[in-house]
Amino acid sequence: MNRIIIILILLVFHQLSFGQVIDKNKAIAIANENGLQNGIEPPLIEIKDNVWEIKSLLCDETENTYQVIKVDATTGEVKMEGGYVEVSIVVGGQSKTTKIKNPENLNDIPLKKIDKEPYLLMTPNIGRECNPDISPNNKFVAFQYENRKIGIINIYGQEFENICSDCMYPQWIDNVWVAYLNGNNQLIKRNIKTQKEFVIPGTGTFNNYQISPDNKWIAYTSSEVWYAQKNDSLELPIISASVNGQELDLCLLSMDGKTKKYITKINKYVNSPCWSENGDTLFFNIEHTTYFATHLEKNTINYFPIKELDSISLTDYRKIVKGLFPIKYKCKIYAIDKNSLTPRYLLNEKPGRYGDLLFTHDLKYLIFTKQEYKNSDKELLIQKLD
Repeated sequence: MNRIIIILILLVFHQLSFGQVIDKNKAIAIANENGLQNGIEPPLIEIKDNVWEIKSLLCDETENTYQVIKVDATTGEVKMEGGYVEVSIVVGGQSKTTKIKNPENLNDIPLKKIDKEPYLLMTPNIGRECNPDISPNNKFVAFQYENRKIGIINIYGQEFENICSDCMYPQWIDNVWVAYLNGNNQLIKRNIKTQKEFVIPGTGTFNNYQISPDNKWIAYTSSEVWYAQKNDSLELPIISASVNGQELDLCLLSMDGKTKKYITKINKYVNSPCWSENGDTLFFNIEHTTYFATHLEKNTINYFPIKELDSISLTDYRKIVKGLFPIKYKCKIYAIDKNSLTPRYLLNEKPGRYGDLLFTHDLKYLIFTKQEYKNSDKELLIQKLD
């Protein structure tokens, strides 16, 4: 009996000496009581020198931003509150980004919050869901999933159908026809009612392809304009991979495949083709400067810089619906006014690794992807806005 009492005393002494009074769960609870914010993944916790350190990763868009709270493992006293930033080094070229007005005062701007909770469009999740596109009538979403598969599902998460098993980058032509690239880099259009499939005539690599709203043209970037300029000793074209987008120039192909035009030939970073609402003007970037081209029916197409789009990326510009476009900023989702470039609504205040943000054309839903962890599969979610 005396031996048992001695052992218990030693155990208590060991806990007091080595900080076992406050366990991991209790330390997290104390941190939560002292203002630990929800991060984009569960908090990290470790003990060192009898002090628990709880770290919450608040965002990791361009840099890792952590909140840190330290808790004494013996007394439960909060030893420190603060945080730090890990700067990420980005190698290579980057596309133009939108410049939000007054981002440093974002928390002080009175924003109308959207309280509707997002839900999974696919249940259960089928993995690697990305590149969603919404039909013009707002009834269906085409998206890429798993390893180069394309599926269609209605806006309520029903009637899922696989339409291709070796394809990428779906894009609606109208409410019946959807386009995508197959494994042979052919541009395909498919009728979702009859399941008939047709190859759009013409050759090309079809990078960043965008179909005009009037369905007359396909704009894309490709190095094919340079093939004739680079021949080997046998006069065969030398095809080389581009570096940071260089050697990718802007091309036009008619939907019937009979007419092809090259708009640029400059050996610079040409990217992000984007159509005007009626399809008569094509916007694009040369490096970080935005240009526009019109009179596309001419043999020689001239293009000019456009200052009105200096502060908005064309990726965001083509997402505009009724004067608003969705954007991720510091791991939260906002609706931005296209004219003032200021936030109008806070759509999702829970921080997360969001991507592929799109409004439906009637502005009733927000569609986006989310990753729980850095290298985990993306899930496709939908959120009702009204």
